[in-house]
Amino acid sequence: KEFFLDQEQKKNELKIEWNKLNEGSGVGEIESINGQNISNDSIILDNDYVNMSGWIIGNNGKIDEIFLFVNKEVFLSSSNLEPPLETIKKFEGEQDGKIKWSIVFLSGFLEKGCYNISIGGAYNDSKFMLDKELEICKI
Repeated sequence: KEFFLDQEQKKNELKIEWNKLNEGSGVGEIESINGQNISNDSIILDNDYVNMSGWIIGNNGKIDEIFLFVNKEVFLSSSNLEPPLETIKKFEGEQDGKIKWSIVFLSGFLEKGCYNISIGGAYNDSKFMLDKELEICKI
């Protein structure tokens, strides 16, 4: 129980962090969930985990962090980027390609039902949301 309370507190902190950022711009895509390529706008979750991956280009090719939104609320963040964040910062200004990202979380954090998910990105003091939302349904 304490673990889940701690996770709720972390989500609230992420929400505050996100809301402080200025609007920026970026593009990207969720490419797969649990190894399945995205071919439609609805995915059925039947695993104990959710493993999402995709690509993103934000704020003139720069990004620090990826945010996952569930029903338009900040759910979690990740700095799991490829090339790694350290490499992106080292070659700042030269990085103009797609940055790959991945997010993994336990599906137990979602109750049974359907949710709209989307991805956002942040760099320094600016943020952006990808246009497309997907529906995931936990059975």
